[in-house]
Amino acid sequence: MSGDYDLVVLAGDIDVKARGVAWANGVFACPVIYVSGNHEFYGGHIDSTHRKMKDAASVHVHVLENEMFVWNQTRFLCATAWTDFSSTGSVAVASQTAWAWMNDFRFIRTGENYRRLRPSDLVSRNHATFARLTKELDKPFEGKTVVVKHHAPVLEVVGDKHDGHLSAAYANSWYTLLEKADLRIFGQAHRAVDVTLGRCRVVSNPHG
Repeated sequence: MSGDYDLVVLAGDIDVKARGVAWANGVFACPVIYVSGNHEFYGGHIDSTHRKMKDAASVHVHVLENEMFVWNQTRFLCATAWTDFSSTGSVAVASQTAWAWMNDFRFIRTGENYRRLRPSDLVSRNHATFARLTKELDKPFEGKTVVVKHHAPVLEVVGDKHDGHLSAAYANSWYTLLEKADLRIFGQAHRAVDVTLGRCRVVSNPHG
């Protein structure tokens, strides 16, 4: 598994909490970009889990959330991203569907009182990431630009595993940002994807 890699990108759902970080620490010797998926936060607090993952990372493993990593004349803009539930046309219906069906809202905690995560929490985080990505992508950069997100950038790449409005929990409608990057890497769909949308290559390469 360690292989002769130049750089490894882990787009989330590797393991819960810091276990995926501990695995990456020992398996890879090259630089590793690690973006959390929703499953990393299961059984923990959405903020403190991320801090613990950063604390557990070796010097070559970079746990990134709304952060940029520059390597070999390439900038990597990294975030879980989450979703605002708008991609299927009704935020209200998609939010209620996700609340009823997804374990995220039973197994992830947030806030000072460790309450259960709500769809509205993800909408806020999603909009903050969108604003930050828009700002960073509009800055000139002499090199290639890669966006690494756990959630899919657009609905078309998610596939048909989830019916109706539940699909909105897995994908965004970030079409306006596609043309501003050379490559987008995501993980949430748990299916192999390698397509070109406009000028941007969109890739998901899950293992299991």
